[in-house]
Amino acid sequence: MPAHFDRRAHFGPAEFRSFRVTLALALEHSYDPRLVSGPTWSRARRCFVSVAERLPPKNIGCTYMLDVLRRGAHSWASKFVLGLIILSFVAFGITTKLTSGSGADSAIVIGSTEVSAGELDMRFRRELDMYSQQAGHPLTRQEAASFGLTAQILSDIVGSATLTESARRLGLGVSDEAVRKLIINDPAFKGPNGQYDRNYLRLVLSRNNWTEDGYVAERMAQALRQQLQNALVAGLKPPTVMLEMLNQYALEERVVQFVSVAPAALSTLADPDQAELAKFFEERKAAFKAPESRKLQVLLIDPSTVSKAEDVPDADAKAVYDQDGARYTTAERRHVLQLPFDTKEAADAAAKRIAEGATFDALAADLKLKPEDIDLGTVDQASILDPTVAEAAFKLAKPGDVSGVVAGKFRNVIVTVKEILPGQKTPFDEAKVAIKQQIAADRAEPAMRAMLKQVESLRDERQSFAEIAQKLKLEVKIVDAIDRDGKDGAGKPIVGLPEVDKLAKVAFDSDVGNQNEALVLGNGGFLFYDVVEVKPPHDRTLEEVKGDLITRWKDERVRAGLGLKTTILAARLEKGESFEDVAKAAGLELKTTEPFKRSDTPPGLTPAAVAAAFGFGEGSVTTSLGENDGRIILKVKSVNQPPFFAEAESLQKPAADFSASLRVSVQNQYLRQMQSDIGIRANQKIVSQIIGQTESLNN
Repeated sequence: MPAHFDRRAHFGPAEFRSFRVTLALALEHSYDPRLVSGPTWSRARRCFVSVAERLPPKNIGCTYMLDVLRRGAHSWASKFVLGLIILSFVAFGITTKLTSGSGADSAIVIGSTEVSAGELDMRFRRELDMYSQQAGHPLTRQEAASFGLTAQILSDIVGSATLTESARRLGLGVSDEAVRKLIINDPAFKGPNGQYDRNYLRLVLSRNNWTEDGYVAERMAQALRQQLQNALVAGLKPPTVMLEMLNQYALEERVVQFVSVAPAALSTLADPDQAELAKFFEERKAAFKAPESRKLQVLLIDPSTVSKAEDVPDADAKAVYDQDGARYTTAERRHVLQLPFDTKEAADAAAKRIAEGATFDALAADLKLKPEDIDLGTVDQASILDPTVAEAAFKLAKPGDVSGVVAGKFRNVIVTVKEILPGQKTPFDEAKVAIKQQIAADRAEPAMRAMLKQVESLRDERQSFAEIAQKLKLEVKIVDAIDRDGKDGAGKPIVGLPEVDKLAKVAFDSDVGNQNEALVLGNGGFLFYDVVEVKPPHDRTLEEVKGDLITRWKDERVRAGLGLKTTILAARLEKGESFEDVAKAAGLELKTTEPFKRSDTPPGLTPAAVAAAFGFGEGSVTTSLGENDGRIILKVKSVNQPPFFAEAESLQKPAADFSASLRVSVQNQYLRQMQSDIGIRANQKIVSQIIGQTESLNN
């Protein structure tokens, strides 16, 4: 190598190591400083020139140029000029740059590890692109923030930087050869021949916005972090006692006896008298309070208002019927059977037997063919995959006729038909209603948009809904009250209007006097609305809610009686009475389950009852919610403990999941401690500009 060339003089430590690995990848073996002559060096020198062309100008040069500058700097004239330059730097702010430190332009700093604004932006975009691919559409930064992805991505970036800094402090290292092997053995960089292909590597990196040197540096950092992670969490396994608990939780079985207690029918209860009802109402007045509501007037433009099927002339419908005749015609269908043959000789022999009197079914039996092997079903001609077979089947004159040998696309066959269903054309009088509806729907969209413009123009002229409705032959509807849930003043769902939930939302975003944009409906229509009055929350009178009040009174009485009944019966069981005697006395059917696990729901039990059954020991009595607002009284008859084998297949996934959780937990604890010890400094302005929201990182 020429004496004036010194690689280390022109690269920082990371850049020099990245260059060495890049050089090794080009030479397909690790870099050796002794390779300084011969054809190998010629290849290396060409590689270096290629790498150097991609580096910033400050990294390109030679010590020969520096020697010239040093020799020239010894003259008094040069020293004077240099002095002036230094003074100008001081005067014009170079001190600020020097004293601010290398972290001034960094987004995140952890110890001596910095994440620059450019790196943070690149990594954030790359992670967001990955989540976008998983979501199936590009995610905006706002969507990412709402899904919690922004915090997750930022946490991953900070965690990586923390591990990098920790690895540096521990003096961990990775050889160039190890990094080279990681890259050339990566399946992502193997070409069509299954071997490492550097050109393919460049293509993959380019598609993912990586430079080659940047990727090499990142793989080095990943390898360092992986060393640290392996030391922290490699080999972590759940303790045996935890596996035993998982095994017991998943496989333990129980058998229970139970009875279902149904609630009494509300109709069997007499209505309360006025005094009791009034007292009940006063105690629960707040529950019947009317929420804030809006009074609206609305103007609806939908397909039915601008284009009605009954207004479509018969002539228009007949023209469509004649033009699309095939649409209203049912093709002839036939029930087709076929006998397949591997050779033409076998097919000819079978055809000869049929000609001699053998039946199609007898031949199928001799060939040991099942019905599903020969039955093509009842199909039209276009539905048979082989056109030749289809033509032969539909040429047969009547059911029972058998074709000769048909040289099909796939095999030689003989076909027959069992049934023929002639094609039919729906009469115009039967089809015209549907045709008119379709014509009306097709004409509705342009008509609705034209009417939308008319209404908007009249609204701009400050004409009222009543005036607009009169001119355009529309109907103004009054909604006396609508609350945020789309219910009326009585708490009932509003009927007669489309998309009431959407209307309620926009109505509560508006106010009296506002001229609102039309609400776009799912059917292509539009709904104009004006807020006429805002009604604040208010107490309803007893008479307004009397029906609901009586229903609630009865419901509470039924639930109270049901709860008392189940409590009394359960208490008798706990005192030692047999379940059979208690159930018989109460007129209830006693049932016993088959053994079941926590993941099962036996007939008659609810998920809540299953959970209750596994919450107590053998012989315990408990109650639970049943079906249709009923209650269940159950007794744990037996508990079957499962055998434990650590190698059991059923435990492998839970064990793997627990191990993964354990590793994540240990690593997160380590990261939190390191971040607390080292400290995190972040330029909140840069971070918020990049990720689109404020995430506090400093500690």
